[in-house]
Amino acid sequence: MRIFSLAAIASLCIASVGYSDHFNIAPEKSQLMWLGKKKLTPSKHNGEISISHGTFSIEKNKIVGGEIAIDMSSIVNLDVENPKYNAKLVGHLKSDDFFSTEKYPFAYFQITKGGDKEITGNLTIRDKTLSKKIKLNIKPSGKSYMVSGTMTFDRAKFNVKYNSETFFSAKKLGDKIIDNEIKLDFKIATSPKGTRVVRIPNILKGGKKTWLPVEIKANTGEMVQLVLVNTLDAPHGFEIPGFLKPQVVEANKTMKVKFKAAKAGTFDFKCHLHPAHVGGKIIVSDHHAKI
Repeated sequence: MRIFSLAAIASLCIASVGYSDHFNIAPEKSQLMWLGKKKLTPSKHNGEISISHGTFSIEKNKIVGGEIAIDMSSIVNLDVENPKYNAKLVGHLKSDDFFSTEKYPFAYFQITKGGDKEITGNLTIRDKTLSKKIKLNIKPSGKSYMVSGTMTFDRAKFNVKYNSETFFSAKKLGDKIIDNEIKLDFKIATSPKGTRVVRIPNILKGGKKTWLPVEIKANTGEMVQLVLVNTLDAPHGFEIPGFLKPQVVEANKTMKVKFKAAKAGTFDFKCHLHPAHVGGKIIVSDHHAKI
């Protein structure tokens, strides 16, 4: 009679249910490129938008879960050279005519069905959430992964109405019709295990200066890098008592700071220069944390 050790039994149990590793997304090494165009003329615009934070659960080089948060306030245009008209276009894209970024500062994609060539998830833009399939490629890259592909979405289904023939008369709009389809090419890199990177912009939300997201999650022992983006025209402070000494981010500048999440608990972050400004909290857990 063979006698199996507890370790062997445990390994068989793990193999039978499957095992996935959690990888945090590296926003500064990732790229999201958008393309929008008019329907009846060659006119089009393209640009870039940044990931705030996210995770992938990966098993045997297949994505089996995860979530991505996109910082909608980070949208930029790359094809209009005149600074005045570039700023006008970006401001319009952030307005209620399009993505209403002050009211809806993030878009989300939460994976509901994984795979190595195609995944399905819930895409949230503005106040609408719809299921979406995305074709992709996933490749190991050292101790990390690179996930790339292209997705398109129908903006009208997310109540992005400006010059859309879904909401307005095509006859009246004429050649001003803007195509409902928006294309997004993506290259998403993960961080090495034990590292978490979160992009935190400081924006006006509801008339108040706010660091977003207002809640960050991490695991004990992780090295946490925060990319602090001050989008406003005045210096702002940032500190996490117990983890990070007070920092000052100059107007329209970006600062990267790091700290080790050495202990579990909930810790407030805030602007030490302006107590009335809206801060948030970081929740450090002893186990793998979701977004």
